[in-house]
This record gives sequence, structure tokens and C-alpha cells, in this order.
Amino acid sequence: MKQIYTSFVLGLLFFLVPHSLYGLDVSGAVTTNTTWGPEQVNVTDNVTISASVTIAAGTRIVVADQTMITVTSAGSIQASGTSGSGIVFTAENPAIGWRGIFFDSGTGDDPSSSFEYTTFEYGNADAPINDFDPPERQGGAVFLKYHSNVSFFNCIFENNLAASYGGAINSSNSQLLLENCTFKSNQAGGYDGGGAVHIMESGGYELRIENCQFYNNSAYTGAAVLAEYAGGLTVSGSVFANNESDFGSAIVIAQSSSNDISFVSNTFANNLTHSLQGSAINILSYVENMLFVNNIFHNNRNGVDNLSNVIFDNEPLMPVFQNCFIEGGLVSVSGLPASYTWTEMEDGDPAFVSASSDVGLAA
Repeated sequence: MKQIYTSFVLGLLFFLVPHSLYGLDVSGAVTTNTTWGPEQVNVTDNVTISASVTIAAGTRIVVADQTMITVTSAGSIQASGTSGSGIVFTAENPAIGWRGIFFDSGTGDDPSSSFEYTTFEYGNADAPINDFDPPERQGGAVFLKYHSNVSFFNCIFENNLAASYGGAINSSNSQLLLENCTFKSNQAGGYDGGGAVHIMESGGYELRIENCQFYNNSAYTGAAVLAEYAGGLTVSGSVFANNESDFGSAIVIAQSSSNDISFVSNTFANNLTHSLQGSAINILSYVENMLFVNNIFHNNRNGVDNLSNVIFDNEPLMPVFQNCFIEGGLVSVSGLPASYTWTEMEDGDPAFVSASSDVGLAA
């Protein structure tokens, strides 16, 4: 009798345990605070989040073909992965991909969303050109539109694609913070740009890319990052290697405001731009305060064989280069104004260990 009673209690406990512990199918509207995971979550159709969704460490989220997760101005996601138990957003069918996470127009004081130790892979925003709705063609894994308080820490973005802008992330008039993230093999198609990240308008928000790595990303313009009207952008402690484009093999700054743009303690190596007018960093617009400190530029090529590190298409106001290692020195930096700062600079071979064998995607 005792054995029968014990079995009954155990069975009852099984049914009382939250379903999310054993796997969950989700679709439609999420209007109450909920938790996804830690077992697999299957997103079977489009989801709209207007409440708080907490994603447990170790959760694998498998999204159906071309299905989108939309977060409204009332919603948020807290993806709390750990170094030993990460979270993964992936596609049910990698050949078709999922449509990514769309943070829809916010109020400017939106609930904070944060992703830690989260992998985004096989996002694919490639709707036909006659279906030109931005979320359908921009931001393969994430699209931010007039949305504040979204940050990414220790995340991986790999094998994501957008038909136009932002192979991994497209940020429009939004706050964007990337810290200790890796972007690998992401692509923006067509004649647009931002193979890994596209920033359109800073919207007065802080924009930071800190201690990130960008490898083997590609686009027509800005294989790693294309920033347009992105005043107040700081890129620091990051590595850009073997990215490839027609213009700006690592970064393109276009139509910038006059606010500060700073590059501090970064490495740019083995990036390739096909155009003879291209470079590792292309500055296409006037920037009032341009700062380069403690950066390394090595073996960045345009037209395959020509060394080219930085190009200013519009002369900045007294740019500052300080304590940088730039292969080729001033010869590899073009478009400088008559007045600039060039102090404690070095030229030569940085003697990298186990460097890529060649430039661009082929290596």
C-alpha cells in the first residue's frame, strides 16, 4: 500500500512541476510574466512579447522557419546564461533560418532587456524586395527600432544573414551596448551594409562596442560595422580580422553627426576590401572629434595587394592618432587635413602569434 501511495505522489508532483522544465511550445501573444526553459523551447509560430520573459541558463530555443519574436515597448527579455550553461537561439531548419528578434518602436524609457552568454545563429531576414518591411529584411538575429535599454554581454552571433542591413544586428534610433561579444561569419546582402552590425541614428543614446571580436563577416559596405548618423560611438578593446567587403573591410562611418567617435585599444588585421578606394576603416563623412589611441593596424588590404588602413573621404577636424601601431605609417592613412596629431606612433611588424595565413574570408 505504501508503494502505491508513493507512486501516486510522485506522479502528482510530475504534473504539478511547471511545464517549462520539460520543454515548451510557444506562439502568439505573451501578456503575463513567464519563464522559458531550462529545457528546450520550441517557437512554433510568430510570438509577440508584451510582458517580461525570463530565459533560464541552458535553454535552447528552436525557432520555426522564418518565424519572428517581437518585443513591444511593454515587453522585455532577460536571457541569463552563464559561462558554463549558455542560452541558444537557433533555427529549426538552418537552411531556411528564423526571422530574428524584433524590438519594436519603444517609448524611450522601455523596460530593460539583457542577453548574457547567449548564442544567436541562423537568423535570416531575407524577405523578397517587394516585401520591404524593415524587420523582414534587416537585422538577421536582432532588430532594434526606437528601443532603449537593450544590452548584450558575452554573446555569440554566428551565421546570420540580412538581405539589406545588419547581418546580425540592426539598430535604428536605439541604445546599443555590446560587450565581450563575438561576431563570426555574418552577412549583409545586396548593396547595403553592416555585415555584423548596422547602426542607423544614435537617437542621443550611448553606443558602445567593447572587447568584442569580429571575424569573417561580409557586406558590400562595412563588413563588420556600418554606422550612419552614429554620433558618440566608442569602439574599444576589440579585434577585427579577416572581414571582407567592397568598401570598409572592417568599419564604415557614414553621414555622422559632429559628436565624438573614438577607437581605443583595437586590433585591425587581415581585412580585405575589393575597391582601391577602400580601407580597414572608411570615414565617409565629416567628424568633428576623431580619436585613435592604442590601436594596431596590420595587413589590411584593398584591391588585394595594396596596404590601406584608414581613409577619410571628408577631412575631419584635427584627428588625433596617439600610441598606435600602424603598418605603413602615414602612407596607409589618406585624406588627413593639414592639422592633425600624430604622436608616439610605430610602424613595422607586430609579430602576431598564429596569425591568419591570408586576408579576407578565404583565410
